[in-house]
Amino acid sequence: MKGVVLLLAAIVLLSACVSGNAKPGRPGTRPTSSSSAVELNTATAAQLQTLPGITAAYARRIISNRPYKVKHELETRKILPPEIYRRIRDRVIATEQ
Repeated sequence: MKGVVLLLAAIVLLSACVSGNAKPGRPGTRPTSSSSAVELNTATAAQLQTLPGITAAYARRIISNRPYKVKHELETRKILPPEIYRRIRDRVIATEQ
């Protein structure tokens, strides 16, 4: 009986992967394409504020510290706290202008 349950669970999991309901990668993250990501060097304050945890004050700090070579500069230059940066890192890009 235990073997049958495991077999059924494997089939359900496999069918979810094949149908596209399960995404590969880290759990709880969504892959973003560069077309849907927010560009740090050109985004408006309103666009930045659509990101989780980005307030009007953080948006102003991001804009006033441009340009960015890499998105990680938001954390290394102490523009955003690490916990806020972790929330948005998969949703932003930095392209040298």
